[in-house]
Amino acid sequence: PLPGDPIVGYVTRGRGVSIHRADCPNLQHLAGEERRVSVSWDTARSACYPVAVEISGMDRPGLLADVLSVISDTRTNVLSVAARGDRNKRAAIELVLEIRNLDQLQYLTRRILKVRDVFSVHRVTETGRQRDAARS
Repeated sequence: PLPGDPIVGYVTRGRGVSIHRADCPNLQHLAGEERRVSVSWDTARSACYPVAVEISGMDRPGLLADVLSVISDTRTNVLSVAARGDRNKRAAIELVLEIRNLDQLQYLTRRILKVRDVFSVHRVTETGRQRDAARS
């Protein structure tokens, strides 16, 4: 989860409290409502978190450069990038970004969606590659 995501704490056996997004599918499989605890973000702390993002668009020369330029303009660090195109001229760009909070991610998503030929931007979560989608 990112600061700003609704979160839930779960008291584990021997590992303390684990934090999940409130909509995390893993919470359904964890036994015992009595082991869930109320938690909140420490808004005074300023840290960055790795966030995986998938971008789809029309494969064209310069698409990756245009996306990375927008990210650079926001002074967001890119931890990794992978891009591929298919024979249908569709591009998929997978990024891992250092993000401070949900507001920054939403702002960056809106900026990327304005790039010519970008169709959608998805935040990828660990469980089942679930996506939070934004589309142009």
